[in-house]
Amino acid sequence: MWGFAIYLGSTGKDRDSVLPNGNFTGSPEDALDCACGLYLGDPTAGNNRRRINGSDH
Repeated sequence: MWGFAIYLGSTGKDRDSVLPNGNFTGSPEDALDCACGLYLGDPTAGNNRRRINGSDH
């Protein structure tokens, strides 16, 4: 399990963030999905799980 933080350019500091599932920790994939969704303006982006070799990751 990994913590997730977003860098705020306005303050020059990182701020702990909550993943879409409501937890402060999760997998690296969860954090990346969340960050990409926020950056691209689609916070639900992490809800569509990718599948590799028939299993969730």
